[in-house]
Amino acid sequence: MFGSKIYTNKIPKTVRLAMHKFTNAECILVKRKDNDFAQNAALNCHQNVATLAKELDGEMKNGWLLYRNRMLMNMGVWVWCFHSVLKTADNKLIDVTKDKMYETNNYSTFWYDTSRTANVQRGTAYNNIMVIDNQRAVDLFNAEYGCDLKVGVVYWTSNCMRFFKKLNEHNGVYKALGAEYEQNLTELKQEQAYGTKSNIDLLFDYNLSMH
Repeated sequence: MFGSKIYTNKIPKTVRLAMHKFTNAECILVKRKDNDFAQNAALNCHQNVATLAKELDGEMKNGWLLYRNRMLMNMGVWVWCFHSVLKTADNKLIDVTKDKMYETNNYSTFWYDTSRTANVQRGTAYNNIMVIDNQRAVDLFNAEYGCDLKVGVVYWTSNCMRFFKKLNEHNGVYKALGAEYEQNLTELKQEQAYGTKSNIDLLFDYNLSMH
């Protein structure tokens, strides 16, 4: 796929099955070249790739970057962050964005997604997702946060990992509130004024930036 190796090593079968169903695609290793470009700011992957795609006659490809937190993964908690990588003119994928989680790695663990895309012009992307691969970890989360999570199910999760939404409860899309997206801020203020949504719902609907 795009000259990248399909990756299944060390990812539990429960997680692989859930993610494959969610994305209709495979997990791949994407070559990191974040030091080769000036447009490589951390937490800015969508804008980085959008700019470079125009400059280099490339294309933005979206999917899910594995959050490489060793403690969580050892517990069986797999968190994935929506991410953009660059498809070059010669049909190869490269990750151009700096990331402390991957600073000692030559490749990013990236689960390609066939249906979800970031929209830099509109300022929309997707919330993080989480899959848990064992009952013990599920029980810990349910007891701590009063939720009803299940093993091997993909959930939308807040950045703080304290709130969760089923896939049929939210479409996962958030609107960024950066200075360049004034319309999104206006919409947030209107929804707060109407009072029809809870603060938790708004937490999934809006984000301070496109990360």
